[in-house]
Amino acid sequence: MLRLPGTGQTQKFTTTFGEDADHTIDPPYFINNGDGTVTDTVTGLMWQQTDGGEMTVQNAEQYPGTLTLGGHTDWRLPNAHELFSIQNLQHVNPSLDSVFFTTNAQYWWSSEKQINDTINTWCTNAGGGIGNKPDTETVSAGGTKNYHVRAVRYIHAPVLLQEHFVDNGDGTITDSLTDLIWQKAPSSDTLTWENALTYSDTLTLSSDTDWRLPNIKELQSISDETLTAPSLNSIFQATNPMAQYWASTSLPNFPTKAWYLDTHFGITTYGEKTVRLSVRCVRSNTPKISTGISAVNIESPKVYPNPFTDHVNIENKPTNAHYELSNMLGEVVYYGADIESQNFSVIQCSVFTLTHSLSLGLAAARYIVPDPRIIEPLIAFSILVTALENLFHQRVNEWRLIIIFIFGLVHGMGFAGALKDVGIDTSHFISSLLFFNIGVELGQVTIILAAYFLVSRWWGERDWYKARVVYPASSIIACVALYWAIERILA
Repeated sequence: MLRLPGTGQTQKFTTTFGEDADHTIDPPYFINNGDGTVTDTVTGLMWQQTDGGEMTVQNAEQYPGTLTLGGHTDWRLPNAHELFSIQNLQHVNPSLDSVFFTTNAQYWWSSEKQINDTINTWCTNAGGGIGNKPDTETVSAGGTKNYHVRAVRYIHAPVLLQEHFVDNGDGTITDSLTDLIWQKAPSSDTLTWENALTYSDTLTLSSDTDWRLPNIKELQSISDETLTAPSLNSIFQATNPMAQYWASTSLPNFPTKAWYLDTHFGITTYGEKTVRLSVRCVRSNTPKISTGISAVNIESPKVYPNPFTDHVNIENKPTNAHYELSNMLGEVVYYGADIESQNFSVIQCSVFTLTHSLSLGLAAARYIVPDPRIIEPLIAFSILVTALENLFHQRVNEWRLIIIFIFGLVHGMGFAGALKDVGIDTSHFISSLLFFNIGVELGQVTIILAAYFLVSRWWGERDWYKARVVYPASSIIACVALYWAIERILA
């Protein structure tokens, strides 16, 4: 994998700093290729979008070799770490991003057997975990559960490492695969989940203070399926060979519980946050240089939000840096140094303006005669869809511009009805249409600017902004739009 993706968890469950949602590091980001495949832009892996269905582990091992999908024939069964990488811990049943993956499975087979065991295979489950499961549990083997297969392929050639883990000689271990730095010895005492967050956030080790409690994907990344009791490389010190380590990731459907890694075999499971477990902290690898006097941290640039819709923020921006911005099709849409001052929402606004201007002109000239009994419910429906997208989508998908194009056409027909009521001077048709359209645009811009200067400019970057502003406002708009749609349909 190119990089280890985040868990996808954005919801917060405590006021204590340090939980999963407080650290956005390489959030999951997929692209639907439109050919039955999905590209994970973080790991560099390509996945089968709709899994291959329920089957025995023996058939699952043979299935990818017979698969031709998206023009590719080099599909294979994913290993345990690859399979766990697409788990989204913000969701349960299934713990996958349903925008990109289709399934009704309870478990998914990996290519790895439990060490010293021929009847148990590593599998992920729809609840968000990974574990060693009996081959006989699936329906096709006489069991009662649905074990499915989802094939994967490399996009880039895999990297071969000389050393997976490196002892830095200062109480820390570097993972060469994920570029994470780990605490070599765990906490001297077991802690509750809340206390584990505080311990990690206040830890000073090897002159570094940016330690944190790892999320469950980070913890699982150091587990080795070829080892047991513990499932960790011997380079990691462990007073208890079967210790259980807290993760910063909570269960969204059981907020009083959090995930942990059980190093007896290496399974991920969960427990009440009041239980005392071991802690092993992690930090991102920040390179250092020597000044001849002391070591100085060179902090890597942090880009957020990523992906984004209109504005992007960059922390620790290097001097004289230039940035290249690409859309989800890989097309470069901006190159320059002052990327933070750009407003890329103009791309979406331009599409909406052009399309509603087009349909408004056609309707005003009576080349098309829209029926208000159809158009008015459609306008309400478009507002409802936009509000729901704000509530349930954490990213912009590749269909956004197409949706904006369609909604622009519909709204233009609605504006044509208003223009008909006002009346238009047919002797100055073009100028009258132009000024009416300008008036509509000025009205929209006024509303956007008012929202920005009254709310977004001051609080838009706050952690609570979405929960306290975007979600409630979008919910109200969705309810009003739904009422309007029903009222217009029944009118």
